[in-house]
Amino acid sequence: RLATKQQYSAIGKLLPALSQGSSASLLSTEFLGQSVSLSVLARALYTERVLPVALSTEGKVETSTSADASVEKMDVDEPVPHGTRTGYYEGKHSVWVPPSFLAYLTPGFLRGWLGKRPLRTDVLGDAAYHPLFASPSIIEQLTGGLLQNRRDQLSREIGAGPGKHLSGDDAVQKLVSLMAAIGAAYADHPLIEQSDHAKSMADRRNPPVPPSSTDNTQRVTLGTLPESIGAWPVFLTADGVLSTLKQVVLPGESFADVPQKLRTTLRPYMLGSKVEDGRR
Repeated sequence: RLATKQQYSAIGKLLPALSQGSSASLLSTEFLGQSVSLSVLARALYTERVLPVALSTEGKVETSTSADASVEKMDVDEPVPHGTRTGYYEGKHSVWVPPSFLAYLTPGFLRGWLGKRPLRTDVLGDAAYHPLFASPSIIEQLTGGLLQNRRDQLSREIGAGPGKHLSGDDAVQKLVSLMAAIGAAYADHPLIEQSDHAKSMADRRNPPVPPSSTDNTQRVTLGTLPESIGAWPVFLTADGVLSTLKQVVLPGESFADVPQKLRTTLRPYMLGSKVEDGRR
């Protein structure tokens, strides 16, 4: 068992680089000029309890097996976020999350929302974005399909839902923290194209090392996040429904001048599948 963040980062550097012929499901590496399959390694990571995941020390008690009992409090230089413990799980019971998720959100929140244990990318250093962890044959990915399927669970974790309104600082803080985590995930991702302003802000925090123009080994990495922030159903409507940005019609300033009764009548028509190109 590893005990420090530095040890996790160091072992992450030993992960094999993927060859140019690799895809998210067919992984291989170059060794002595030959392409070597990584299927055995992928199967081990997927089926054996070797991946470090975040476990919460707060809230409800979770059912555990004898293997679950061996968890550790990490001895890192900075405070461990949210009292996080480290356990070891199979990739099939884990999910890749960007490091920012573990900085802004609790392991319990992520587990309840995504249905699986979050990989401790916050301690893996550069290896957090290793192409191995972008493969669905190793660990669950944050795909648009997963986000849509877990929308109800996210609502429950936040305390939102149809006809409900956020009440209390805790619910509001969860929603704000979630949006901050998503924004930081795109800003900090080493290979996602950003606007000039967003890129300059990210570079100030963590200057990126651009990949070589001839290096195709990192292309799989782009699968670890949905291509657009618009795929995330995290925008709360006045009716308490979590929706994607594409499903929401943003009213103009004049909407505030519409009588309250009419605004209430119109509000349901500002959300739904009939929205096209931002207009109804």
